[in-house]
Amino acid sequence: MSVEELLKAGIEMVATAKPQTEAEEIIDFSKPREIIKRTIEEILAEEEYIIIATPASVAGAALKSIIKVGEEKGKKFKTQMEYKFMLGKKSQTLAALIETGGKKWGLEIPSCKNFDRSAGVAGYYAAKRLKDAIDQKAIDSAILIVPTGSGGAKFDMILQNNSEIHKVELNNVLGENLIANALKSPTKEGWNIAKIIFTDIGEYVPPQVEEPSEEL
Repeated sequence: MSVEELLKAGIEMVATAKPQTEAEEIIDFSKPREIIKRTIEEILAEEEYIIIATPASVAGAALKSIIKVGEEKGKKFKTQMEYKFMLGKKSQTLAALIETGGKKWGLEIPSCKNFDRSAGVAGYYAAKRLKDAIDQKAIDSAILIVPTGSGGAKFDMILQNNSEIHKVELNNVLGENLIANALKSPTKEGWNIAKIIFTDIGEYVPPQVEEPSEEL
């Protein structure tokens, strides 16, 4: 699939010189987040933009990082945004699926407004979706990306009792950097997310910055 096809369903950003103030919305944390279909390429093509770390944009950037690292290291894998599985008679949705080496990895992010504070109860529901997917054998292991400091008794218990779920913490700055570099070179956080799946890729090495040549 092309970069545009892979990211079309997974990137949500705000591109404006002066972001508008939105009224506080009521979020049902038990339901998957709404996806706005807009590509990274379209956003970055605009002259002035502000990148906001939201569940959809971080999920798309994380998946893109996995794809870029996997391709760079010659890995064989398949990816899918918005992976659905059945829990009883109800359909549940994870942010993404990565298949490699006969193993299925689920990627999930809580339905939080941003990454500047704990995910709260949304973190529990995201962890539970991954646990349910593992219990239903829809996936084998999982990556759960949450705002730094997310926790809670039920949330922590799920992670303690399910070692197949790997938690990754990001704050707003790290999330925004992950998104901004999604089409260039993965950040250290993007690399480490990919390394959870591709365990033999080694440590992160920052890209070399080319120095401008001096004209005589």
